[in-house]
Amino acid sequence: NQSPFRFWDPAFAQYLDIPGAKGRFLGFCAVFVQAAISFFGTEIPSIIAGELKDAPRVIYPVAKRLWIRLSIIYLVAVFVAGTLVPVEVLKAQMEHINPDDPNSPENNAPWASSPFLTALHRAGSKYNWVANLCIACFITSAASAASTEVFLSARYLYFLAKAGHAPKFFGAVWPNTEEAKQKGAIVPWVGVLTTVAFATMSWLCVRPGDNTKSEMEK
Repeated sequence: NQSPFRFWDPAFAQYLDIPGAKGRFLGFCAVFVQAAISFFGTEIPSIIAGELKDAPRVIYPVAKRLWIRLSIIYLVAVFVAGTLVPVEVLKAQMEHINPDDPNSPENNAPWASSPFLTALHRAGSKYNWVANLCIACFITSAASAASTEVFLSARYLYFLAKAGHAPKFFGAVWPNTEEAKQKGAIVPWVGVLTTVAFATMSWLCVRPGDNTKSEMEK
């Protein structure tokens, strides 16, 4: 059977092997939560608009292209991922991961939680360069997302401090000159350091293998 939908039988998998409609419903909810997280960031253009002099002219063309990027990056990519690898393969890989053993070889496998890398791994070693390229794209994408979140969080803290809803020291900027403030070329350095500090501390509660579990499984 070479149908691209051969791995979609059944279309709704039983979540944690829970039988019946309850298991299928929980499986849908688990996937829906993960999909919703992927759409975080669509509000970024509206936040950036608050710092632009001619926001309608600049943001409008960006907003027009936003739906195209969402369709290609999220909807099409997820659709293709569902046609590449049987769910049994991904499930078997996740079951062999030992989250209490950071030296477990399964934890170091780059295809342990990505259907794209799993498909390339199953296709053979001649596609290793494509897998390495995908890993590089994942790393740059994560770095881009991290820098964006630092930007947004620092701005939130800055504006809250200026509005009197947060401690005043979050409103500290660099360089603290009138010329820089008029040009908008300032960095809320206290907000940036605070955001980076909390983001770094968040790794203290992460265990090996947690990236392969959904929020409901945790």
